[in-house]
Amino acid sequence: MKWNKLLAILGLLVSLFVPQIPVFAAIDTGIDATAGKAGFETTETNIPILVSKVVYVFITLLGILLMVLFLYGGYEWMTSMGEEKKVKHAKDTVMNATIGLFIVLASYVISSYTFKQLGEIIK
Repeated sequence: MKWNKLLAILGLLVSLFVPQIPVFAAIDTGIDATAGKAGFETTETNIPILVSKVVYVFITLLGILLMVLFLYGGYEWMTSMGEEKKVKHAKDTVMNATIGLFIVLASYVISSYTFKQLGEIIK
């Protein structure tokens, strides 16, 4: 029950700070034409850019979760007072968070490269 409350509060906090990506499908507001005439960059986007933004937001959320796991593992380790079972649990938490960090970094590199190549193909 304690974890459910913690995850609910964490989800609420994350949702407040994650930029919302508005999607206006098939609505022509004329803002692109107006921006072009005024000399500003248009807001036109394509599917790979939108998908890459969604993937990067997801990877950012995973990074935040990993930071919380590192903090939790460190807190457990510091408050274990030498009890072998608690120390082992804390070490396992930190080790699993480290492995997760490498997986998230690898997925970031792979997705960054993939979307860069897709962007060049579509141009």
